[in-house]
Amino acid sequence: MFAGASSKQIATELGPWLKLTALALMIVAIHALWLVAGVAFARFLRRPAASRIVNLVFAATLVSTTALAVFG
Repeated sequence: MFAGASSKQIATELGPWLKLTALALMIVAIHALWLVAGVAFARFLRRPAASRIVNLVFAATLVSTTALAVFG
């Protein structure tokens, strides 16, 4: 986002502050979405069978991505 910025720009220019504000708002929105998703996911994981299935899927995903990284 800041790759096009130049050190010769005037410090009081609105551009960098607008970019910083947009990034800060995006960070807050993304964290709020993660919070909502985590609450919904936690509700789902309270059931032992569902928790076991999710755990096995995550374990298989971890093993397969590790194998791809090593042998891929």
